[in-house]
Amino acid sequence: MILMRVLSILLFLLSFSVYGQVPSGKTMHYTQKEGLSFNIINSINQDKNGFIWFATGNGLNRFDGINFRTFKSDPDDSAGIPDNYIQKLTRDENGSFWISSRKGLYSFDVSTEKFKNHPILPQRSKADVAGISQNTLGNLWVATSGNGFSYLDKKTGHFKNYTMKSLKGLPSNSILSIEEDPFGILWVGTRDAGLCAFRLNRNKVPEQLFSAHNQMPSSRVNAIYRDHLQNMWIATSRGLWLYERKTNNFHVFSAGSHQFISNVFLSLAEDSDHQLYIGLQEGGLYHLDLNKLGEVAPKELIFDQVKDENGFGITPRSVPDLFLDRDENLWLGTYGDGVYMVSKTPAKFKKFKRKLINKSGESYLRYYGMCMDAEGNLWLGTDGDGIYKSRKDGKVLRHYLADGRPNSLTDNAILSAFKDSKNNLWFGTYANGLLRYDPAKDGFVSYKYDPRKSGSIAGNDVRVIHEDDHGNIWIGTNGGGLSKLDGQTGKFINYNMVNSRISSNDVRSLENDEKGNLWIGTYGGGLNYLVVRENKIYPFLQDGKSRVNLSGNILYALHLDGQKRLWIGSEGNGLLVYDTRQKSLLKFSEKNGLADNTVYAILQESPGKVWISTNDGLSSIDLNTKQVYNFSGSDGLQGGQFNAGSAMVDGSSGFMCFGGTEGWNLFYPKTIMPSTFKPQISIIGLQLYGRAEKDKGNLVHVNAGEELTLEANQSVFSIQYAALNYAYPHDAQFAYKLEGLDNDWNYVKRQRSATYRYLQPGTYTFKVIATNQDNIWQENFAAITIHILPPWYKSWWAYTLYAVLVAALIYGFVHYKSKQAKLKYRIRIANLEAQQERELHQSKLSFFTNISHEFRSPLTLIINPVKEMIQDQQTSSDLGNLNIVYRNAKRLLSLIDQLLLFNKAETQSDQLNISRINLIELCEEVFLCFSYQATKKNITYTFEKESDYTELYADREKIEIALFNLISNALRHTADGGIVKLSILESQTNVSITVADTGTGIDPKIGNKVFERFYKSQQHQKNFKGGFGIGLFLVKNFVDNHHGQVSFTSKVNEGTIFKIELLKGKHHFKQHLILDHQPQSSVILDELNTFEQDFTELNTTESQEFRQDENALDLQQGILSEKPTLLIIDDNDDIRRYISSIFKPKYEILEAINGEDGLLMIVKYLPDIIISDVLMQNMDGLALCSLVKADPALNHIPFILLTASSSPETRLKGIEGGADAYVSKPFDKKFLIVTVDSLLKSRNNLQTYFYNKITLKSANLKISADYKEFLDRCIDIVERHITDPNFGISTLADEIGMSRSNLYTKIKSISGQSSNSFIRFIRLRKAAEIFIHTDLTVQETTLLVGIRDARYFREQFYKLFAMNPSDYIKKYRKVFGSKYAVHKSLLKGKEEK
Repeated sequence: MILMRVLSILLFLLSFSVYGQVPSGKTMHYTQKEGLSFNIINSINQDKNGFIWFATGNGLNRFDGINFRTFKSDPDDSAGIPDNYIQKLTRDENGSFWISSRKGLYSFDVSTEKFKNHPILPQRSKADVAGISQNTLGNLWVATSGNGFSYLDKKTGHFKNYTMKSLKGLPSNSILSIEEDPFGILWVGTRDAGLCAFRLNRNKVPEQLFSAHNQMPSSRVNAIYRDHLQNMWIATSRGLWLYERKTNNFHVFSAGSHQFISNVFLSLAEDSDHQLYIGLQEGGLYHLDLNKLGEVAPKELIFDQVKDENGFGITPRSVPDLFLDRDENLWLGTYGDGVYMVSKTPAKFKKFKRKLINKSGESYLRYYGMCMDAEGNLWLGTDGDGIYKSRKDGKVLRHYLADGRPNSLTDNAILSAFKDSKNNLWFGTYANGLLRYDPAKDGFVSYKYDPRKSGSIAGNDVRVIHEDDHGNIWIGTNGGGLSKLDGQTGKFINYNMVNSRISSNDVRSLENDEKGNLWIGTYGGGLNYLVVRENKIYPFLQDGKSRVNLSGNILYALHLDGQKRLWIGSEGNGLLVYDTRQKSLLKFSEKNGLADNTVYAILQESPGKVWISTNDGLSSIDLNTKQVYNFSGSDGLQGGQFNAGSAMVDGSSGFMCFGGTEGWNLFYPKTIMPSTFKPQISIIGLQLYGRAEKDKGNLVHVNAGEELTLEANQSVFSIQYAALNYAYPHDAQFAYKLEGLDNDWNYVKRQRSATYRYLQPGTYTFKVIATNQDNIWQENFAAITIHILPPWYKSWWAYTLYAVLVAALIYGFVHYKSKQAKLKYRIRIANLEAQQERELHQSKLSFFTNISHEFRSPLTLIINPVKEMIQDQQTSSDLGNLNIVYRNAKRLLSLIDQLLLFNKAETQSDQLNISRINLIELCEEVFLCFSYQATKKNITYTFEKESDYTELYADREKIEIALFNLISNALRHTADGGIVKLSILESQTNVSITVADTGTGIDPKIGNKVFERFYKSQQHQKNFKGGFGIGLFLVKNFVDNHHGQVSFTSKVNEGTIFKIELLKGKHHFKQHLILDHQPQSSVILDELNTFEQDFTELNTTESQEFRQDENALDLQQGILSEKPTLLIIDDNDDIRRYISSIFKPKYEILEAINGEDGLLMIVKYLPDIIISDVLMQNMDGLALCSLVKADPALNHIPFILLTASSSPETRLKGIEGGADAYVSKPFDKKFLIVTVDSLLKSRNNLQTYFYNKITLKSANLKISADYKEFLDRCIDIVERHITDPNFGISTLADEIGMSRSNLYTKIKSISGQSSNSFIRFIRLRKAAEIFIHTDLTVQETTLLVGIRDARYFREQFYKLFAMNPSDYIKKYRKVFGSKYAVHKSLLKGKEEK
């Protein structure tokens, strides 16, 4: 049995070799429709990564089996492809491509995709390169059209050019092909002068070996090829030439001698089986078996046309280039018909198909019922074209049609076929019943359904024919039920839904078991079981309790194997295997690998292994291993779906046939083995996407093994990959994983890309594996490493910043909580302190109120007696002091009154005493109080009113005080010569009182703070002596109590307008007692008014007296007098007058009212001592003191500061400013006198120090370091000019950096001498030093110290040292060179001892 199968397979293969001529594998065709850039292919090659490259007339193409990637010329890309027309593509030993074009020779680096130009001719950058070949050293031979050929040494980049002029024997400069063989012969093919050969000598071309010009006159040599026997094949425009190296002969093969379609040969290629392929012009592809070259004479060689798997020629077009890839797939580059690929591996399945052409169009013939006769011929039923009787190689022996002739077919639609045990052939038609083939008549016997005959077949639509073990023929019909043919009577026994329990009249499949019973598969009725002995049909597995799921109940195929397992092919429910013994079920579906869930036919290969046909190819199922192998159109199967029941198996030889909508297949299951092919897995590129929704991405070229770095905003990308299996490009399945993200492989079937979105920063390794065409997973994989950089906010320095920020936040939180705790504690303490302060404040107010009341009585006893003394002593010299006492006592009384008012306002204890008043009269009285003050400051002081009477209900005293404060402030803050205006405007409902001035104004930033208690503007403090900050507070308080409003407008340095608005009538004083009579003026206002009048009178008297004293004083004489000069600076006239009265007997007095005026007087008069107040207008005493002490010409003047402040800060600022003394107000008269005398005494000590320094006496007195440094510097300068008799104050002032006047004053202050005396004293001092330390004479010393007159020198020396120079020498000169005598008696007495 086994021997018979082997013989059958050999006969089958032999039949293919005889009738198929050239064995060919799967053929693929690619054109511009599939993505090729152009259908004219000039050259084909393969890179080291396995990609196929096509040089076309419109760009360079890279192909991975599915997708084309095109490179086209871009003028703006210097490293791009030079020209879209590429003629030749050659790969060198390093893997780089060399490309020839009409613009010259270029190299192409596949990894970087960069092109580089290699100029062949120095004088011409472009050359039309027609061909390129590589020699054994790896260097290149380059053929050009019109410039001969060249040799390129790739190491040096040097070209050696050969033309007709430089190479003897070269018949033409137009070279199309060139090839160097291992024997040192260079074969050169020309465009129009045939072939010539040259013998090489060290890669040089010294001589021509031969020329075939005579044999190939004017022929074009398109290709030169060397086969495995080292024979040279030359494809020319006049036939195919063979140089047989063994015999050293040429042989020519032409269309006439060997029946080629064309005599123009274009391309040549040889595979590993020594099959030579020849491409012709407009003649397609031919084949020659080179193994027969030595067996027969060349002229007896047979060239066969290469055909595809369907028996047709590959292409009728021109084939300019042939290429065999690393898998020995043959690639055909055609002229206008794109690319063909013929697989080296034969198709697993033999495919037969036939096209029908009729009026309706063109379509493939559909095959249904099929069987094999006793002679081994196949009977193939079709849908509409009858029956084809064929051999196993597809050759048709007979075609049967329903042509109406006797014994012909009754229907051209043959849906089922069967050969019984008696070798009878049965066929079921679509509409005309059952047919049996009669060999004797070569015709058919018909069995039709006849309703008039009880023994006729159940229906004319026959879908299945089956024979049981007893030889009974069973027929399943569509719509008629089941029929059994009685072989003896020729009648049918029918089973339908009427006469039996069959679940459906549509029968699709039949199978019998070992008991002779019948399994019935129906369309829509599920599975039925016929018990033949009982002649009853039972529904099977349809009671709802069964574990078998027959969803849809459509069963196309049934098969019972030797292990009593029923194989059930269903529609939509896959393949079911029911074990009739164990009552168990096994299911195969798409989920566990089945090609499709619809099963049309089941054929058994061996026990436990079956083949099934589906909507999507064939599947082989091995029940023992549970493995499923699927096969599709890429394996050679017909391209459409398979048909129900269209299958047969030859039990003897083992081949199977399956029919479908586009042909039928024949194969031997034993020969269908899993492929061992290992496709190369490549990573094609990486598609980068942006953030936009419709962003199609940017393709980045990458190679497997590379490392790629992506920015943070490039974390969305798609990796494209491929398994380079050109024979089965669509059959590979893939699995990938991204190490660093995926833990397991992702199995994605035929998906050719992996997309990742928003990956975290880090390093990832992408790996991809694939299967071959038979779903065998390969161990090799492709991988790339991807580095995704973090965004700036995830970089290391950002995390460092975050850590710092977190630490800062934690610290801040802790600090905040701590501060909150402290704040809560402080708030509690503050509340307690506030409570204590309120209590203390109330105590202070009570204290100040009480003490203010107590002050009023003593002040009354002071004021009145003093006033009487002033009136009685109009001519007394003490009148000035009495005026001061009286005036300041009145001032103190007014301040006490303000404190009382403030206390009442603060405690709200002062109730309004509302009465009817004449507002005009009240305002005029207050206005007149300030007439003298306005006149004194030369202020334009006016009062505007609309009438003489304005009735108003108000508290007269409080309105008076408010108005008094506003006018007082206006005059205080208005400079001399300004304007102050009081005006009253009346309306029906209210009265407006306006006080306007042109004073300093109020800063807008202050706002209503001016009405707050104790608020004092810093601006005002700088230029004016402010009050206590209660005046405007009282104004606001009193006006609010009257239900009125007070407001102001102001511009800095332009003036201020205060406005009081009071309501007329008395309806707004509902809760107050209202008096209709007009009250008298307030006590306070009377006191203030009396004070102003008295102040005016006293000031007038004192001003006259002061002007008399001032006129009598001649300041210039005072400065020149012997009295010391005292400058008093204070803005208080009384203080100045009082201090002046203290020091006037002993000092010349100078006065200034502010710091600016005082500085001018200091610079002008250089007083001996200065007494200055601290708080003054414009420039205060601290600033003045700092300026004086910073000036070298003035810093020697003693400076005393007077202040009413007792704060340590103020005293410290005065000391830091250089003040010599600090006296607090009120001061003691004697203390001030002692302080002044003490400072002047210090100056006398300084003069004493100078005298001792000059007279070389001991100077134990301590003086300021500044004075000592000044004195030493002056002495040094004078001594450096000691010999110059003309040296004077001018030179000394220039060198010390001071003016003559300032230097004179300072010298006078320090030494008590004039500048000339000062210089003379230093000269005399130097003379005294010379007398002491040298033995110079008086005359010599006089000249040496710059004094020319010796007499004058003696007089001045005597005045200074109180002795003549000669006496001074005798008394103080040291001994120089004296002789001494030794008493011998003393020496003698000592020796005796």
